Amino acid sequence: VAVREKFIADFKGLLDNELTEDVRQLLLEHLKGGRTTSETIMDLRELFDPWVGDPEKIAPSGQVGINTPPGTKSPDNLLQAYRLENMIRTPLIEAYNQGRLAIGDSVGDYVIGYEYSSVLDERTTERCIQNDGLLIRKDDPRLIKLTPPIHYQCRSLLVYITTDDVPIEWSSDEELDDAVSRIQDGFS
Repeated sequence: VAVREKFIADFKGLLDNELTEDVRQLLLEHLKGGRTTSETIMDLRELFDPWVGDPEKIAPSGQVGINTPPGTKSPDNLLQAYRLENMIRTPLIEAYNQGRLAIGDSVGDYVIGYEYSSVLDERTTERCIQNDGLLIRKDDPRLIKLTPPIHYQCRSLLVYITTDDVPIEWSSDEELDDAVSRIQDGFS
């Protein structure tokens, strides 16, 4: 029994690692600009389809499978468009903002801080509306926590504040502490 369980765990680890690497490669291609979100969603569906094993669960977001009676709630699965888009957008925003931090560090004292910039539309979360316009010093330890994404489907970005922008009225400790308290569990 122990040998069988170890074999199953090893086999599962092998499959998980292979699948994780394939997803990483797809997201990297998307990040490089070689694929649209729709194309990447289709690629992810094709990649996950053999693992899900139930084509009845593969449905666009908000719709049910082919043979499901009308009025039936959409099955909960990871191949719905909104979930796949989340798998694309959240790491993409994280990579983009981490790149901005790296560039900000590489130019020395020219970049002195960052402005939290939210996309403001009907899909913007309350926490990102409240964070929009925060001005965070480059050396403030809360910057790491406040670097988007701060929740799933976050579309916020960090904008450079440079020595050319002086004088700056930085956000207060109270504002920054309040913003940190609104970060979704599991982020930063």
